[in-house]
Amino acid sequence: MNFSNIPKDLNVAILEAFEAISTEYADNELSYSEVEPQRVNHTGYDGFMPYSNGGYDLMMPTNLNQVWGSGTYPEHEPTRIEIDKTIDDALKDALKAFCEQNTEALAKHFTPEQIEKANNDDINYHDLYNKSDGYLAERLSEFETEYLEEGGTFWYQLRALYFNADNYHNESGEDEVYFMAGTNTDYEYGRENGFNLSFEQTVKIKDLTVDSIGKLVKKMANTI
Repeated sequence: MNFSNIPKDLNVAILEAFEAISTEYADNELSYSEVEPQRVNHTGYDGFMPYSNGGYDLMMPTNLNQVWGSGTYPEHEPTRIEIDKTIDDALKDALKAFCEQNTEALAKHFTPEQIEKANNDDINYHDLYNKSDGYLAERLSEFETEYLEEGGTFWYQLRALYFNADNYHNESGEDEVYFMAGTNTDYEYGRENGFNLSFEQTVKIKDLTVDSIGKLVKKMANTI
């Protein structure tokens, strides 16, 4: 078995199921835009040895600002904790820079100590508006957006990898598909070291149907 001779209906079902997830994420504004699943290379060339016998990889980009603004954090708890900490650090840096550049204007509302040791409990968007200073509130919002968006892109990721029976990485001894999902927090690059696994399941080709593939891919997506 290889990428080109997996049963056509199953191959199409995997591709269409991935495309449906991409559309759903874009429609719900969880990802920047609808993106196409990419084919996984199954042929070797100089400097590259294929890991699988092909498949599909879907990477749906979003960023820290989008997650923070919408409150739609990843379902996978370890990933959610990691992203929450990254957002918190970015907001602290944004507030510090904001205070350093707007010290004089902030002095009308806050003590020197509050400005020097700025934290989001003392100085935040809502409090500035409550103090009738919409300009500073919007300026702070701009700083927060900039610090969350710059270098803050990450991906929701789904994969379906084909392994023939004699592939070294095959688990079942029969032609199979390895389904996996997770969130890739290698910010801006999306390399393997940033992949946080939230779902994995290996299914023999003979046990797959078009219907079961659709259900399985939806289950994968619900974990990210």
